[in-house]
Amino acid sequence: MACFLNCLGKRLVVAKRNAKVEKTANVKTDAIVVSETKAVETVNADFRVVSQSSAPYKVDLNRGTSSGIISQQWFSRPQDERFTSMDSIQKFLLDRTARTHSLRIDSKDMDLLIPENINTLSDANLLGVTFPGSDGASYFTNWAFGQMCQKFSIPANFMHRLPSPLAADCITYALKHSADADELGVGFTKSKDGVNTLRRVSGPNYGVILDSEVAAVFSVLEGMGYKVPGFINWADGTYDPTIEVTKENTTLFASDRDVFLFLVDDTRPIEIGKLPDGSPDYVFRGILGRNSEVGCGKNVFSVYMYRGSCQNRCMWGIENEEHFSIKHSRRAPKKFAEEARPAILELANNPGSIANFTDCIVAAKEKVIANGEKEALAFLKTRGFTGKFARESFKAWRETEQKEEDEFPASVWDFSNAVTAAARNNPYQNERTDLEIAGTKILSTVRNRK
Repeated sequence: MACFLNCLGKRLVVAKRNAKVEKTANVKTDAIVVSETKAVETVNADFRVVSQSSAPYKVDLNRGTSSGIISQQWFSRPQDERFTSMDSIQKFLLDRTARTHSLRIDSKDMDLLIPENINTLSDANLLGVTFPGSDGASYFTNWAFGQMCQKFSIPANFMHRLPSPLAADCITYALKHSADADELGVGFTKSKDGVNTLRRVSGPNYGVILDSEVAAVFSVLEGMGYKVPGFINWADGTYDPTIEVTKENTTLFASDRDVFLFLVDDTRPIEIGKLPDGSPDYVFRGILGRNSEVGCGKNVFSVYMYRGSCQNRCMWGIENEEHFSIKHSRRAPKKFAEEARPAILELANNPGSIANFTDCIVAAKEKVIANGEKEALAFLKTRGFTGKFARESFKAWRETEQKEEDEFPASVWDFSNAVTAAARNNPYQNERTDLEIAGTKILSTVRNRK
């Protein structure tokens, strides 16, 4: 479904649009609608922005796909890695950034340190390191220790089980007797009590994108109206964006090795069509960002159009998702500042970027590719589906869309919904995910209208 972020392109360069804005007039009855806090002008004939709709919003959670990517974070994060506002998480990250320093050093200049007097088990496990520019001893995080061991082919799990004097001797031997001196990039943070924490041991060309810089983008999004998502009410099939954010329901996380953020613009729904009962079919814009300034993962942004989040923070009714990432190479900071950050803010703030997505929906609904059962079966078979699954998808589509027994999918939109509806009935997660992906790829048969 590569139809939502064409403004980013392969290199994440924002395509600046200078489309003429005209007053709302003669809008089609099946127009794509975005609810805003106040009326504004149209972007094109199929897209308009109107006054805010009243919450909670009725949503059809049988449509689209689902994702547990946020739920996994919500389930696994301890209390001290959860934050209830962008102000609190940004304050935490900026304070750490102010105390963090990066250096390039020679591996042979690293000296391992152990306590002079080992009286307790804690003393026996304490291992420090000094290097030029560190201004005293630095103590490894588990992540940095693993990075160093991997760099010099040292078995990290075995080293963890050794007392610090023996581990120091083994590691020192590896550092001093490597075939060539390796240049390293290290990142350490000075604590307020004067203790240094070594958080990163990487190659010299590692390009640091600070966690606080990623959080700064989301602080801007928060100012635009993006927020921690609300909840689905399964009893009546509605989504309520109103929520008191607590550590138990937040989607803002940060640790000593990464940051993971998710905000959604769920007070301004986008209407992409009608439900079988004639009520609006709403989706919301959600933006996810994750980063690790210490090399635990890439800088990643994901954008979703989906229908709601449940209490377990799963996303439901996803109609579109796009992902792009930046490796922490030498040019990573420049790419983030000049390409990724402006692209995300352009996407979040510009209604024209929504029109790109809605154009795809309109085109998919208008493009008829089958007429009757025979052509419908033939289309799915050409995409690799079996006849049995095709008939199951027709049945699931009829149930979801409340169609008659003699009706069959006709448009690209119909077939995408049919396949994803049937996928939800598959009891095996891996197979279900593969089918959902195959269903969304059907939309690649249409392109955005220029």
